[in-house]
Amino acid sequence: MNRLTQDEKRRLIEAIREDHPPVSNRASFEEVLHRLLDDLPGFEMVSNTQRTRLIAELWRTYTMGNTKKSEPAKVTMTLDKECYQQAITAGRAALAEGKTKADAAMIMYLILKDEPRDQAVEALVQGASLTPKGAMTYWYNCKRKVRRAA
Repeated sequence: MNRLTQDEKRRLIEAIREDHPPVSNRASFEEVLHRLLDDLPGFEMVSNTQRTRLIAELWRTYTMGNTKKSEPAKVTMTLDKECYQQAITAGRAALAEGKTKADAAMIMYLILKDEPRDQAVEALVQGASLTPKGAMTYWYNCKRKVRRAA
């Protein structure tokens, strides 16, 4: 089966929203989506199980209104700017000393643990040289490790 990228899934949902009357229930959504999938090369012969899984995923996205491309969250500086800068500086210093990204992330997490998650993750991106998705993973891992140690 051809797999759809996140962008292709987003475009399918946008097509349903733009080209069809508002879909208020899952049965109507499935009907419209089946017609669209039949027009996609490689999806006319997809098994019912695969279609069901894809439809369930797209229905969740459709009902949540989550069709925008995933982009890193924009930071609005509502946290303590001094704390934020201190964490970034500490993370960069840890990396300069030859410590791992995990070590740098833990140092930064301890400084930012009481700050908003999205902003702490953005600091991890800047201070520990992580990708946005990697920073989120490190943030959760640090949170779990600190919680277990307590």
